[in-house]
Amino acid sequence: MSSRILKPAGIFILILILSGVIGFRVSHPHDGLRNALGSAQSGLVIYRSADIVSVGQTVMIDVDKSDKSPMLVTVTAVDGQKIQVQNGSATLDSDLAQVKGKMFAVVPFLGQLLSLVGL
Repeated sequence: MSSRILKPAGIFILILILSGVIGFRVSHPHDGLRNALGSAQSGLVIYRSADIVSVGQTVMIDVDKSDKSPMLVTVTAVDGQKIQVQNGSATLDSDLAQVKGKMFAVVPFLGQLLSLVGL
């Protein structure tokens, strides 16, 4: 392979490794909020683990329906270990333990590539 492809790929992998070391994670949401560039499934979400969330934050959560998990949602209410979230059109009740982390950034369109290979 040419160095034109290997160098950017190596830099991308190095960034992923370093971001994991400092606590950032990357996930491909299967449902959730839309943005100006498309649906949640079309992007990758960079998030950081969080034990405490507050109203208005955008978070990644695991939901009971495996085909919809993980999901990108906005927190609408917090009551102890229970939270209420909205995924754009529906409101869901969830446990705080199901929160994977707070959203840091969205990388658009890379999720479409992952969908093609079944991830």
